[in-house]
Amino acid sequence: MVPCVLLGDEILDFFDVSVSSWQSGAGLLLIIGLVPTLLLREPFNPEPLPSSRWKRAIEAGRLALSVATPAVIVVSAFYGADRGTLRSLGALAGALAILAAAVLASRRLETGTTRLPLREGGRVLSVIAVVIGIDLLIDGIERV
Repeated sequence: MVPCVLLGDEILDFFDVSVSSWQSGAGLLLIIGLVPTLLLREPFNPEPLPSSRWKRAIEAGRLALSVATPAVIVVSAFYGADRGTLRSLGALAGALAILAAAVLASRRLETGTTRLPLREGGRVLSVIAVVIGIDLLIDGIERV
């Protein structure tokens, strides 16, 4: 995601796309990418991991792949091109810090509750991301 933020202008120039068109596409891709998360009963139910010394690394890889979806990468490129690199990197660092704190806290919360807090938090974040996608789509259409 960081390279997309840093190279946002160059990516848009390479594809010869305006910022407003890329914004509309990023919003639409974000909405479409999150529909399964909102419609499935257990969207965050991962397959069990084999017990090994690589279990933590595999969990971290799964988390990275679930965060760095194509939609998020496209949105990162838009924010890098439209909002500026420094501002976008600051927002990305803040979001990743919150995500890391949530992952670390979820292990303790899971032992005291019957529901998985990370799963419920993922649903809330999905709804927020859909709202952001709708805003990007509408704003991009208005800017064209």
